Amino acid sequence: MLSEEEISDFIDGQKAKNTVNKTRSDVGIFDRWLAATLPSESRNLEEIPPAQLNSFLKSFYLRVRKRNGEEYEPATLVSIKNSIDRYLSDKSYGYSVCRGDEFKSSRDVLSAKGKQLKKEGKGRKPNKAEEVSAEEEKV
Repeated sequence: MLSEEEISDFIDGQKAKNTVNKTRSDVGIFDRWLAATLPSESRNLEEIPPAQLNSFLKSFYLRVRKRNGEEYEPATLVSIKNSIDRYLSDKSYGYSVCRGDEFKSSRDVLSAKGKQLKKEGKGRKPNKAEEVSAEEEKV
């Protein structure tokens, strides 16, 4: 009979390395932001109650910046949300950041932030070509 640890190691060994690295990186972004924002918050992510984590995520989506101070792309913020959800699922958190009713308001904030960033030129096709008028074409 295999131990739970051996089974867990087998499952972990089958995960795509890029996904594992992306999850670790994205959760690290949230952890660093949380530590900088609330230095007294020292719990692991999976130990934070859903209502409090939802509140933290709302602030995170609105305030997080790259190390150089620039805003993240909308798709990157969604990817970070998905990585946090994957991490919590792996830790048997019991709630889903992506689907749970407990996190609806943070998803709404993320959606609104994505719309704002797209208006500011971030996101897919930010430098989309504009239609050329007949007069401009002649020139």
